Amino acid sequence: MNKKVYELLEEIKLHSEKISDWEQMTNIFANAIKRKGLNNEEVEEISERILREVRKK
Repeated sequence: MNKKVYELLEEIKLHSEKISDWEQMTNIFANAIKRKGLNNEEVEEISERILREVRKK
């Protein structure tokens, strides 16, 4: 996992604890991707990790 992916996952974790609305979460995710300038492979990696976490809950 590269630094940008790790930072984005940490940012999403912080926000996800406060937000239960999936539309807001999607917007946070999309905005964070834009800020970090991630490529498709990095976005897919993050998406998979988030889905795994969601399925655990």
